Amino acid sequence: MTHVRARRGQALWRVVDGFVTVASVDGRSVRAGGSAPAIWDILPASDAAPLDIADVIERLAADHGADVGDVESDTMRVLTAWEEIGCAILQP
Repeated sequence: MTHVRARRGQALWRVVDGFVTVASVDGRSVRAGGSAPAIWDILPASDAAPLDIADVIERLAADHGADVGDVESDTMRVLTAWEEIGCAILQP
């Protein structure tokens, strides 16, 4: 299981029709569907303490009756994309 903690970065965001678009203050954005809106909803605000990603993964897997390994892969892919544009903060 992934041993990373995360929280939101400074971002603008909107959820519409099962997709979340997360945009950085410099205009870069990522639009993602699937579990991405739920991941964004679970992440703490940028000024809050980070959350253990393993907890996020287990919660999503339980909520959707999905395999933990599949959820971990999807969650890390989404978080990495958000981190690349400055909208998620990942910490070891």
